[in-house]
Amino acid sequence: MSLPSLIDVSEFTARTIRRFTISVLAAYVATILAVIANHYSYDQVNDLFPYIMTCFFAFPLALAVDVFMESKRIGAIGRFFSRVVVLGVIGAAYYFVFKDLKESFGIDGLRSFLMFLSATVLVFIAPFFCRDKANAFWQFAIAIVVRFFQTVVYFGILYLGIVLLIESVNYLFQLNLSGEYFGDAWFIITGIFASVYGLSGVPANFKSLDQTTSYPKFLRVLTEYFLVPLVSLYLIVLYAYSAKILFTWNWPLGGVASWIMGFSAVGVVTYFLIHSVKEKFLSYVEFYKKWFFVALLPLLVVLALSIWMRIQNYGVTEERYFVVVFGIWALIMAIFYLISRSKNLKFMAASLFVIILFTMYGPQSVFELPKTSQLARLETILVKYGILLDGKVVKIDDSKLSQDDGYAINSIMTYLAQNYGVEVMQPWFTQNLSEIGTQYPGDYWSKVQTIEQDYMGIDVSKFYGPYGYMGNSSYRNFSVNAEICQSSKSISYPLGCPIDVAGYSYYLPMDFYGGVGYESPHFKGGGQEYVANMKDGQVVVVQNVNTSEILFNLNVKDLAETLEKKYSVTSNIAPADMVVNFGKGVFRISNINAYYADGKFKNFENVSGALLFK
Repeated sequence: MSLPSLIDVSEFTARTIRRFTISVLAAYVATILAVIANHYSYDQVNDLFPYIMTCFFAFPLALAVDVFMESKRIGAIGRFFSRVVVLGVIGAAYYFVFKDLKESFGIDGLRSFLMFLSATVLVFIAPFFCRDKANAFWQFAIAIVVRFFQTVVYFGILYLGIVLLIESVNYLFQLNLSGEYFGDAWFIITGIFASVYGLSGVPANFKSLDQTTSYPKFLRVLTEYFLVPLVSLYLIVLYAYSAKILFTWNWPLGGVASWIMGFSAVGVVTYFLIHSVKEKFLSYVEFYKKWFFVALLPLLVVLALSIWMRIQNYGVTEERYFVVVFGIWALIMAIFYLISRSKNLKFMAASLFVIILFTMYGPQSVFELPKTSQLARLETILVKYGILLDGKVVKIDDSKLSQDDGYAINSIMTYLAQNYGVEVMQPWFTQNLSEIGTQYPGDYWSKVQTIEQDYMGIDVSKFYGPYGYMGNSSYRNFSVNAEICQSSKSISYPLGCPIDVAGYSYYLPMDFYGGVGYESPHFKGGGQEYVANMKDGQVVVVQNVNTSEILFNLNVKDLAETLEKKYSVTSNIAPADMVVNFGKGVFRISNINAYYADGKFKNFENVSGALLFK
């Protein structure tokens, strides 16, 4: 077989662009924006992120509409108007959903993901509306799946080759190319080349699909020798664990849910892949096809009980919501494929599309039900302690609060503020919570702490311990300015600047953590053992375990306050000001991460650097 010429490749690309114009355009625009964002600062990336996500949504949506129009054999005029409608939908989606989207991926990010997922599922079912052609649907879906994996493999290998090429040129010619070029290569390969290749594999002859009986050989190997045996073994493990739960009656707090969901998802996909109309598999695969949904039912009961206990104790959140929705969908799948004679796979995709829409819109959606649940849970606790009287919040003596309820109030309010804004609690307050939002834009912690301390009389530090936030909290970083180091590229290394170890016997890169739950670092040298202890989240003491001799004592609070007075920008600190000398050596600091409350140093999260001693 001869290799395609450049003319063949150009014609092949042109056909794909004409066939899926908007999808290709969306991929190309997203690629350009991604390359630009790759060289931007964090704030500038946030400005481009809404446009990138709009392109991500536009790609499968336009593809779904195009394959639908092809399946109905609509002419050029009809396809033109359908694309005008698609562009209108994309514009509306940007204005109402993506416009305020940030890279942090909050509620708006979740909505964007669900929109992308629903459009992707729509691609599979779009050509088969009102058509009872089960084999055609299966062949179409398999063709897309196979093309996707081919694209990943081919262009993954191409990207690996490009990376090695860039790295070799970088090393041999000492060009000191930055890491952004590897990201650029990835975006260009996937957005420009892989997208067109993948789209070119979407079947066009929908009529012939129903007569097609071929089954990809690699898919047969994958299902018979990997997926079915692994899912079966997974099933045995989950049944054994469920038996343990029944015998001990010690129900897990929710961790088992993710395992059951993972098994169910892989199991359903495996069932889909082996559901060929004509193909005959090995006997154990046929057994799997017949009994999988029967075996799934008891596990769905365990899933329901475990998530019910979590919701009963802590209310509904987005994560628990999706566990419930997934359980409902898996149960519907099991019942349908157990009682249905046709066992039409179109039902699997169509029901998934419907249930995604169910989660996106209405009072039962993932954007309303968790909010309602957590507000009700918070209201119950506030009423219990008299914080909420006649529907309005009043100040109390927080000594009445139990540790658990004080923590719960802060957790719920933080969750609501982060996902829905403090304004969602406005009906309970006479004060204008929007003013707090204006005072601390994007800082939901400070908003919640201000509300609790000023309006409710609750000191959060009592319920979080010495390392909790309180009042107007913030996070600050003190770091060495790598530009004034010997190498401008040294910032890519953990220690920030090159270290001169001459005259010292021992060198240790160190990370001291001041938060709760961190183990004190131990190290040995010269036959001696040393341990680093953190005191009150403000002081680091390194001591000889054998002799109790203190190697050095660093007051991080004093150092941070000194640096604040000297530097207006704490990321531009000279290396000499980040050095702590002691009798036997020196501690060269590269980075300090600290928490502040009401403008004052509260505790450090970590101090990084290099410890050198004789």
